[in-house]
Amino acid sequence: MACPQQADATITATGTGEGRLYKDAENLAQAALDSDFGNQTLAWQKANACPVGCSFIDYWTDLPVVTPPAAADGQPKPLKKYGYNLGYSVTLKETAAIHRTCYEKEEDQAAGKLKRETDAKKAKEEAAKAAKKAAETPPPPHH
Repeated sequence: MACPQQADATITATGTGEGRLYKDAENLAQAALDSDFGNQTLAWQKANACPVGCSFIDYWTDLPVVTPPAAADGQPKPLKKYGYNLGYSVTLKETAAIHRTCYEKEEDQAAGKLKRETDAKKAKEEAAKAAKKAAETPPPPHH
C-alpha cells in the first residue's frame, strides 16, 4: 500500500495582549500567539491524519514569519480594561508553512526525515555561500 503524498498548508496565528506596560502587553500577545499557533497546528494535524498502515508521520513547519507590531503599538492608548486609562494593546501575527509526510515503516520515516533535514541544511549552506560570494564580488566599474 502506498502512503499519501506530502500535505502542505499555511498557518496564520494572531495574538493580542493588553497591559499597563508595553512589555507586559507584548508578553501577553506572544503567549496568545503561541497558544493560537499550537491550537491551529494540532487542528491541522488532526484533519490531515495519515491513513491506517501509514502510522509513521513526519510533521514539520518552516521558520515562522512574525509580523512585528506597528510602531503605533508603542504609543499608550485608552483601554476599556483600565477604565479607559492609558495602557498598551499589542497584536502579533505569525505565518508558517506546515507539512506532513506519512510512512509505512519506521526506517522509511527516519530516512525521509534525515534526507529532508540534510536537504534543508544544504540549501541553507548554499544560500550562505551565495550571499558571501555576492558580498565579496566587487561591483562592476562605472564608465
